[in-house]
Amino acid sequence: MIIGIYNRAGAVTFSGLLLAVAACILSFQQHVNWAVICLMSAGICDLFDGWIARRMNMTPAEKTFGLHIDSLVDMAAFGLTPAIILLHVGFSGWIDGLLFGLYGCCAAMRLAVFNQNSMAPQQVRQGYTGLPVTYAALIFPVVLLLEKWLSAGAFTGIVRATVLVVAVGFVLKIPIPKPRGGAYGFFVLLFLALTILWSRN
Repeated sequence: MIIGIYNRAGAVTFSGLLLAVAACILSFQQHVNWAVICLMSAGICDLFDGWIARRMNMTPAEKTFGLHIDSLVDMAAFGLTPAIILLHVGFSGWIDGLLFGLYGCCAAMRLAVFNQNSMAPQQVRQGYTGLPVTYAALIFPVVLLLEKWLSAGAFTGIVRATVLVVAVGFVLKIPIPKPRGGAYGFFVLLFLALTILWSRN
């Protein structure tokens, strides 16, 4: 016997983790384009694992396990992987190290608070508090595309500012609506458009 709970939603969650690992490996091999595509694909997995889970007849134990495993995977996929990709794009200075450290800490705090709030049965959440870490899978690919049209100095400044703003966004007490209905289609179309751009970049 092995530990753990295995179901369709979990398979999608772990697919996202495998894609994040692939993104890290591809970054080390200097295949940044494909690393970014894997990061975005991990984001799509995270978008739909919850959608699948809500349509399953899960026990309380399965729901709790899914909540925790999803946050652990999110930390690896969206709290660490973007920093590794940026490191191999050339953001390797001491300022970048500080920013990545802050980014990782804010992502961890965001996910811990999310888990805490999700386990409070008396609360019915209509949205998120703070920027969901998964949004990093779309924000950074968009910002990195700007390299073509900006000077080196401007590009560096914008990327560093984005890391800082996203990190702060994770822990700001601001309401963010949950994706519903057509939002899923919008994110899929955006993913496809960005995938085409990065595959040709």
